[in-house]
Amino acid sequence: MPVKYPKAPFEPRRYLETFEGKNGEVETEIKFLSLGSDDWDRRVIVRRRELVPEEEAKLPWHKPPLEMYRRVTEAIHGLDMIKASDIIYGVNFQEGDKILVCLSGGKDSLSLLHILHFYQMRCRRNKSTNFELGAITVDPGSSAYNPRPMIEYCRSLNIDYFYEEQDIIGHARKIENLRSICAYCSRMKRGRLAAAAHLHGWNVLAMGQHLDDIVER
Repeated sequence: MPVKYPKAPFEPRRYLETFEGKNGEVETEIKFLSLGSDDWDRRVIVRRRELVPEEEAKLPWHKPPLEMYRRVTEAIHGLDMIKASDIIYGVNFQEGDKILVCLSGGKDSLSLLHILHFYQMRCRRNKSTNFELGAITVDPGSSAYNPRPMIEYCRSLNIDYFYEEQDIIGHARKIENLRSICAYCSRMKRGRLAAAAHLHGWNVLAMGQHLDDIVER
């Protein structure tokens, strides 16, 4: 039966599906799933691969500007934003946060992804905060917005990535006397993000929003 999540604008569906790749092997790195619903149209999943350190070093990650990195990490520490795993004598007493960066393909969300990855690498090197990092995109079906290049880009970065398609714009156009398509789209995208994160077991959504975005609202 479908699992209902509180305050979600649609009903997520659990699934289990694999498909055969070239030579008949089961492909698990990327899954293209058609969910057969007007609300949940299509999902693409990119899975992180296990690489040796030499391969990890060749991934196209960028070192963020120092001032930008400093401001973000000061906020993380000052507001205690990331919960670390608690490992004592090899026993994990507390799971660390699993953070999904909400990617639109714009400079703000991409900058946040690279900053958090750089922070994660430094934390691992110093054996301090330990958390998982992935990314997610909701494609609302706008002809002026094509985030599909994020699929291959996140695959090149070797991170867990979830690409969610939903015809939010099409649904908005069917609603009579809708005051703001942008506000409706924003609410629906946030609902889809929260439901998908819950479905896949990620407990934190990180958004590259700033004060200018809040003022514009």
